[in-house]
Amino acid sequence: MRILPEHYQDVIAGDLPAEVTDVLAVTRRSVRAQALTAELSGPPAWRTLPSWAVVATQDDAIPGQAQEFMAERAGSHVVRMAASHAVAISQPDAVADLIIEAAKTTR
Repeated sequence: MRILPEHYQDVIAGDLPAEVTDVLAVTRRSVRAQALTAELSGPPAWRTLPSWAVVATQDDAIPGQAQEFMAERAGSHVVRMAASHAVAISQPDAVADLIIEAAKTTR
């Protein structure tokens, strides 16, 4: 999948300033079709391991309903953030806190 640079901010990172998204848009690599179509080598880890999911409520790349479905299917502990698809960049502290919480919970 390829997003044209002029659409990058609208689709991927609407909550980031243009000077950041302009750089991201031209340095990002496209998703390879194989990443979306390859056969799995075994059962997904989320079937047996605890999981956490960030649902980015302002994501214009993956619809919220799809994010919610995937999180529910995995039995994830869900955290909803008012953020774009680029939530790890726009809200790094909140994402880091969630990762730390997950790590502490699974020790």
